[in-house]
Amino acid sequence: MPIGVLVQSMTQWELTHWLALQDLYPSGEKRADMRMAIQTAALVNIHLPKKSKGVKPEDYMVQTMLEKEAAKKLRGSSSGFDKKAFFARIESIAVKST
Repeated sequence: MPIGVLVQSMTQWELTHWLALQDLYPSGEKRADMRMAIQTAALVNIHLPKKSKGVKPEDYMVQTMLEKEAAKKLRGSSSGFDKKAFFARIESIAVKST
């Protein structure tokens, strides 16, 4: 199915669901970027002085301007979407039905 048709036929709930799923379980290039950020942070932390604070993998994650802007908006909203709770609930329903 072409992407244009998919986007036009997808509901807002479905799109939000897939975006949340992709954030919780990244794949493709985003996952590769995350893996490289973890390795880079570990390598940097090995060579830092013992009393230094150290770095986190997030310090080396590649983000587009749109992702940064979207993250700021989500953090600023009072009625944020709790992705982990949402998928935990779905998982518990799936386990009960099997």
